[in-house]
Amino acid sequence: AGCVLLLVVVSLVIHVSIAQHAVNNDDAYEILSSFYESLEGPSWHVNSLWLDNSVSVCAWYGVICKNTTSTYTVNDNNDDDDETPVVVIGLRLPLNNLHGSIPASIICDMLFLQEIDLSWNNISGTLPSCFGGSLSRLRSVRMSHNNISGPLPPNLFMPTLLSYVDMSYNNFDGPVPQ
Repeated sequence: AGCVLLLVVVSLVIHVSIAQHAVNNDDAYEILSSFYESLEGPSWHVNSLWLDNSVSVCAWYGVICKNTTSTYTVNDNNDDDDETPVVVIGLRLPLNNLHGSIPASIICDMLFLQEIDLSWNNISGTLPSCFGGSLSRLRSVRMSHNNISGPLPPNLFMPTLLSYVDMSYNNFDGPVPQ
């Protein structure tokens, strides 16, 4: 009985922790809309359902979400209401004609990002310092074949979950962080 109670308490703590950092669909819509506008979303090769406020952001092309009860991805056609907690855990938009800088004020608010693939686009500017900072849940970062410059964030390789990084074919300078 003690083990069951402990499991229930641990499960409840994890659920509450996720719910505290989750946002409702309206908030996720605002965050991802800003990302879309910053990287010239109307000119993307595929931007299916982006900015369509009649569907969950989790139905938008390239957005991977997890709510507090299930994981779903593009075109799952679930009928979440606006109060369902939504956690964006991934962005997969390779080869999609994204242009511009990665907006630090937006990407750094996606605290539950586990995967980001923005490779083979025309992204410029510097990589936000939150890569390796507040984005501590990252497991995979694919940003190759862009035009990103400047130094790599000093804590880039600090997330203990990070298992794959490809930043090749950019214009980084300075030392590679340890």
